[in-house]
Amino acid sequence: MEGEGGQAPVWYNLPVLIAALLVRRVHQGRAPAGPCGLLAMALVGLALQIKYTVVFEGLFFGLVLLRAGHRAWGRSPRLIGWGAAWVGVALAPTLAALGFYLAIGEGNAFVFANFLSIFGRLPDPLGTRLAGLAVLVLVLLPLAALAMLSGRRKGRFSFDQLWAMAAALGVLVFGSWLSPNYAIPVVPPLLLCAAPWLGRGRRSRAVGMGLIAVAFVGGQIAVAKTIEGKGTAAQARAVAEAARPRTGGCLWVWDGYPALYMMTGSCLPTRWAFPGHLNTLDEASARAIGVDPQAEVRRILAARPETIVDDWPAYALGNRETRALVQAELARTYALQVRIQTGSGRYRLVYRRKAEPAAAVRPSP
Repeated sequence: MEGEGGQAPVWYNLPVLIAALLVRRVHQGRAPAGPCGLLAMALVGLALQIKYTVVFEGLFFGLVLLRAGHRAWGRSPRLIGWGAAWVGVALAPTLAALGFYLAIGEGNAFVFANFLSIFGRLPDPLGTRLAGLAVLVLVLLPLAALAMLSGRRKGRFSFDQLWAMAAALGVLVFGSWLSPNYAIPVVPPLLLCAAPWLGRGRRSRAVGMGLIAVAFVGGQIAVAKTIEGKGTAAQARAVAEAARPRTGGCLWVWDGYPALYMMTGSCLPTRWAFPGHLNTLDEASARAIGVDPQAEVRRILAARPETIVDDWPAYALGNRETRALVQAELARTYALQVRIQTGSGRYRLVYRRKAEPAAAVRPSP
């Protein structure tokens, strides 16, 4: 599901899974709501600081805890106290991060980056989004089918099925469907939903073993295709070596992976070091990134980066205005140093600034 780059769900699925198991025990009456809910919501709070899409799963866990608390304590101050404590620990990591940025005078930047900028992003073309959503559905379909086969008990959805719905809501609401990695949060609850069916009998267990075998082989094929499409580690090192600044200037990754800054030890030519901020259509707005992309690109080019990294072919959903500025400057003051293939029909281009002619020496009168 293209999580090999360390995408956010790879990191936050574990704390969310542990939180879900704790809340499920409370829901089943097998654990006290107060302390178990406190630990669960603390884990949700940590996950929120990895990515805020966890909020829908966190809200679901909170509602389950409140229902369990109401069942145990009724409408009492105890329920209000524990409810406030659960909300408090869930918000504590975010409030701590906000407090730190306020202390260093960057509170506005924190609020903009974390809560406001997403509303300024421009939507990708509808056809592209729907195609991405179709891929997500197809990837999850076998697991979802097994989850449905487990059925509902007494006409009610199980805790795991409701959790899967909450996770799916987080995927759907934000509308980022261009990569299957956005649906990774739905996998753990679907697996738990499917588990009862897979353990019902010899035939079900055989199906389960077959699915494991298919997943193992298919997973290796997916990794091989990823390497073919995105390049090997050796190719990445070759790009880094070619792009390494040698005269004290900065590298600018106009289009490529931002890890090149770390790999080359380069200074950062811009606060917007993630290439997608300046070269994609969906962030081609000051409301999305806090600065006019064209103005920032002009500023970077005026600072004369020593090397610039580009990708070919150009991203289909790229920002045409900023790309035109970069291409004009590359043609005027840069020379192509190396062209490294990093996938099937894909190349990384490294440009180095041309040596400037020495100033003419005027003869003495």
